[in-house]
Amino acid sequence: MNALVKATPQGGQVATLDFTAPQLALIRKTIAADCDEQEFDLFMEVARFRGLNPFANQVSPIVFSKGDKEKRKMVIVTRIDGARAIAQRLGDYRPMEGAPLIEIDEALKDPLCNPAGIVRAEVKLWKRSAGDWFPVIGEAYWEEFAPIKEECAEGYDWVETGETWADSGKPKKKKVPKSDKKVRQLDTTGNWGRMPRLMIAKCAEMQALRRGWPEDYSGLYVDEELDQAKVIDVASEIVADYEEAERLKRIGVSGKTLMFVFDPAKPIENVERGRIADRLFEFLRDEAQTVEQITAFLERNKVPLQTFWGWDRAEALEVKKFADQRIATLKEHGQ
Repeated sequence: MNALVKATPQGGQVATLDFTAPQLALIRKTIAADCDEQEFDLFMEVARFRGLNPFANQVSPIVFSKGDKEKRKMVIVTRIDGARAIAQRLGDYRPMEGAPLIEIDEALKDPLCNPAGIVRAEVKLWKRSAGDWFPVIGEAYWEEFAPIKEECAEGYDWVETGETWADSGKPKKKKVPKSDKKVRQLDTTGNWGRMPRLMIAKCAEMQALRRGWPEDYSGLYVDEELDQAKVIDVASEIVADYEEAERLKRIGVSGKTLMFVFDPAKPIENVERGRIADRLFEFLRDEAQTVEQITAFLERNKVPLQTFWGWDRAEALEVKKFADQRIATLKEHGQ
């Protein structure tokens, strides 16, 4: 891995990184495993440009809403030390001279959501311009950054998914809430419960860096800034899993393949879960040549189509729309 050097507009230097093909393949399989090809290319370009090394845990990607194409978004994350290193190279940065300001309100103390009663943190950095140093203020409010999550007040059940782990053969399970009753509390799986002042101060410092040096920090975040977003994203996945489980429960099925009768004269096809939409589109587009063939197919495959809806409502709706469009087109042509 080679290091290249580029000059910054402020007169500093940033070492951009160059990775070998095996190193890129390793990053793609491990650190950036959730990224698609475009997201991976963007992530690596930012890492190179900022001089941040993924292998040193200086930078990593987080992909939100991985299962929703419309909401899917990648965010590039660094540690606060990496963010400070970038600033130090710029040539017009000076770190804060004292401790960050932490504003406390005793009335806001809540053992579940805000044990310390923190209102906000404020950090003052310094930026040089025309030979003088000017303060750059960053602030972060607890309610905007602390990872407050909603938990089921009555707990959770672990429900089998119908799949098994390849190594042990044991059934896979997922977390399903027992009811719709919610309670809000701070996510303490990380450091927000143990070091709340430090965590909110990091958020404020990154706000200051982004405010004072927008070109150098645009699109770059520290982990602490995203902890709330990660909690929300996980919660939405739990809700989606719960809704899926409820749909499957109503239909009374589980598993990872479905059997379809595409042609009564041919054997039944067992289609894997991830290929169902593609196979249905293929049939409707290339194999079904008349309205009667499509309507007969829909009639004889009511049960597997209902199951498909239970598994993936969005894709099932797209297939239904395509089937309706296909029927309308065939009717126009008298077929």
